[in-house]
Amino acid sequence: MPPNNHNLNQTIEQKQVQTLTPLQLKFVRFLEMTPPEVEDEIRKNLVENPALEVIDNHTEQKTEEGDVFNESASEMMKADYRDEDDIPTSAEYHSWGAGSSQAMDSGYNYLESTAADTDITLADYLNRQLSEQKLSPEIMSLSEYIVGNINHNGYLTRNLHQIYDDITISRGLEIPYEMVEKAYNIVRGLDPAGIGANDLRDCLLLQLNRLDKGKEVVRLATTIIKDYFDIFSQKHWDQLSRLLNVDDKTLKQAVDFITQHLNPKPGAQIGYTEVEKAAATIIPEFVVDVEGDKITVNLTSQPPELAIEPSFVLKAVAEDAPAYKKQEYQFIKKHYDEASELIKLLEMRRSTLLKVISAIAQLQRPFFLSDDETKIKPMVLKDIAKLTDLDLSVISRATSGKYLLTRSGVYPLKLFFSERPVEDDESISKHSIQAAIKSIIDNEDKKHPLADEAITKLLEQQGIKIARRTVTKYRENLGYPVGRMRKEI
Repeated sequence: MPPNNHNLNQTIEQKQVQTLTPLQLKFVRFLEMTPPEVEDEIRKNLVENPALEVIDNHTEQKTEEGDVFNESASEMMKADYRDEDDIPTSAEYHSWGAGSSQAMDSGYNYLESTAADTDITLADYLNRQLSEQKLSPEIMSLSEYIVGNINHNGYLTRNLHQIYDDITISRGLEIPYEMVEKAYNIVRGLDPAGIGANDLRDCLLLQLNRLDKGKEVVRLATTIIKDYFDIFSQKHWDQLSRLLNVDDKTLKQAVDFITQHLNPKPGAQIGYTEVEKAAATIIPEFVVDVEGDKITVNLTSQPPELAIEPSFVLKAVAEDAPAYKKQEYQFIKKHYDEASELIKLLEMRRSTLLKVISAIAQLQRPFFLSDDETKIKPMVLKDIAKLTDLDLSVISRATSGKYLLTRSGVYPLKLFFSERPVEDDESISKHSIQAAIKSIIDNEDKKHPLADEAITKLLEQQGIKIARRTVTKYRENLGYPVGRMRKEI
């Protein structure tokens, strides 16, 4: 047999691998929790763990340099926030004016008389109108099903064919298409006008169709939306004027009517469901108060102080319990350990959050004293780490999804973190550049709006040298469309 030329070599390689302990993993999860989630976790443990009890005793702790950490329980501070991402608008449609939330004569009488009930949801509001109509049980059931497919802005999340398929296939019902279509049209005829639309164009047409077509401005607006919506959305005013054979003044009247008197979100004025309200609510974790040159940092709420029930403390140390009590001891020890761990995690979370927000307040002192966003300094996680000795990953989790309440409003903590956009210039922050871009755009000639290249040159004249692509990014962050889309008639 020939010799085996394959050599088997065994090598030993030493590696350093950092692993998180179970307690550290739980701590990371606690850091990322919102205040309601922490309250739910405490409530759950109080129910399930007999070793836990609540102490009705709150303290106040002061830190150096005048920052006060008041940990007494306070009323939860909330700020309404609604996600606009699910509004089905044209990709480049930025025409709506400040008056767009008000409709003129588009069938809003019912709305004005019954929407005073702020607790009513949009679905309740629409179903109430259905109940006032003389509908057959079949049509009523179909109409209510269609209402259930309308989002809080008033748009259908499924088109008519999909709704029909849902009913006939998924539910195994044999229903004529015409019957579903009838219910569909009934829902689209409810108030407010525009409800049950499939997209923005459809929504505007539903509103226009309820108005007096004898008025020239209504007729022209209807033609624009019905026949030239894409051109209108892209703001090609010269082309639209030629196609309609009207002068700029007449076109502007029609465009102003659309943007100021039609509502792109007809359902949003009614109310949210409880789930939507919960999802649309921001609860600030911190509050910053300013008196003169003194900055006070508080937690907006402090969970109840927990302690271990005395009988569990005494029995938990009795490790030499007789054998016949071993099962009882194990029960007590298990709940004692879980209670101790929860108390420790809550304290770790509290102290970590206070360290982080104190460091932010120290580094961003000029902003908190002035409420001027242009004074927010470039800051990264490493800057907080230097002041707190906390790990970068801990700081990242402590600031992720957290909000801060100030006298000028509610801010996400991520607002205060940004790299220097201008190399080797610590005096210029992202916020000051955005303020400069905003000023340039707000004061431009709206008939000849500036391209990003022109804005870049104007910034350079102000001593701010950044790339055009950076201008584009900041312009988009500010919510401004490209120059062509800012053009007015």
